[in-house]
Amino acid sequence: MFSIKRKNSPRNLSYTDEKKLFNEISELEAETVSGGAEIFIYRDFNYKGGAIQLKKDQKEFGSLNFNDLASSVKVISGTFTLYRDNNFKGPSITVSAKGGPANNGQYPNSSWLGGRNDYFSSARVNFG
Repeated sequence: MFSIKRKNSPRNLSYTDEKKLFNEISELEAETVSGGAEIFIYRDFNYKGGAIQLKKDQKEFGSLNFNDLASSVKVISGTFTLYRDNNFKGPSITVSAKGGPANNGQYPNSSWLGGRNDYFSSARVNFG
């Protein structure tokens, strides 16, 4: 028997089936991710040239037609790690809603992204 207590629920959920438990945990993780982090990644400096919005992990920007195109970033909430390669691999940089030159989550150019322009291919939400 497995039990889960949902944060906003007065009752415990019990499972005798591992698959059902796994599905419930996946649903809880999705709720946490979508409620806790948001980033806009822009094609050009100073938040111009089109953008993608992420609220969860993105293992490859190519599927969004945005591979190796990031030049500026706005982190609305949470913290993200941006990776050079697909599947969260290669050199990375971490950006947060409290970072950037004005500590407001805005990274206007590649100097604030470790000097990396048109570089990133995946992003992961950080917890903790």
